[in-house]
Amino acid sequence: MLGLPLRPFCLWHRLMLETIESPLLQSGAAYQPADLKRAVAVCRCRFRQWQVLAPLTFRDHLRTAHAGFAREMDAFNAYILDFTSRPDYSIKTPGTARASAGSVGQPPETFRQVAELIGWSHWPAQVCWELPISEVEWYLAQAVTERSRLLGSQVDFLTPEDREFQRQLKEKQAHEKAAKEAHGRV
Repeated sequence: MLGLPLRPFCLWHRLMLETIESPLLQSGAAYQPADLKRAVAVCRCRFRQWQVLAPLTFRDHLRTAHAGFAREMDAFNAYILDFTSRPDYSIKTPGTARASAGSVGQPPETFRQVAELIGWSHWPAQVCWELPISEVEWYLAQAVTERSRLLGSQVDFLTPEDREFQRQLKEKQAHEKAAKEAHGRV
């Protein structure tokens, strides 16, 4: 935006823009290039940083001249939309006609895993998002182990012998199914 990289739009940015009563957050409000420059300065800040004094430079005037301002505003609005999407959901109450209609949707699996890992580990989101997937799977298996133990159950991790038994069982079931189908054709 205005040739500058922005940080992901977050609650801190929104609070600062609300505090300075930025017209960019108000639907239908009139705004000027200086308002955009101030918002860009805010959206470059980290938590507890405060930067709203952002005078327009000659380069900013060139970038926002004529149709450039509309293009920059479109880009800023797209940036805000990218970081403010919300999940679509409804609450289904047991015993109501609405609750029995259709299946219950789930959040994306990747997001569910990260949310569960953050809740279980209390690690920062960045740490959880950057972990190797197999490591996440093992941590979540440990979380299931702990929850199961609290409920009086036990998680039993498979051994190589268990896997071989499962393979042989699947093979036996496939042979029996094939034999049954062959016998039914005769």
